[in-house]
Amino acid sequence: MGLYTLIFTETASGQQDHGNRLVRRQTAIRRATALGITRPDGGPLRPQDVHEDNSTGVWIYTWNVADPTDQNVHALVGIFNGFGYVTCPGPVPHPRKAG
Repeated sequence: MGLYTLIFTETASGQQDHGNRLVRRQTAIRRATALGITRPDGGPLRPQDVHEDNSTGVWIYTWNVADPTDQNVHALVGIFNGFGYVTCPGPVPHPRKAG
């Protein structure tokens, strides 16, 4: 099981819809959970697991996750990028494995 950090940058569309980010986050959690993605400790994903930072004037969201397949996390990033509210260059793997 691989550990990954997902770093999302809010796009212009996301900024216009920023007020709905928590609703979108719930959708993201449902999609990730359906793919078998969990927290690094193996627990279920929660909204508070996503860290928000707006210190640069642009919203950046960081999410640490575990993927038992080491492939579904890549599919998840593709889904998120396809919505157009955030952009993510891809999952950043952690050197240690979960489990």
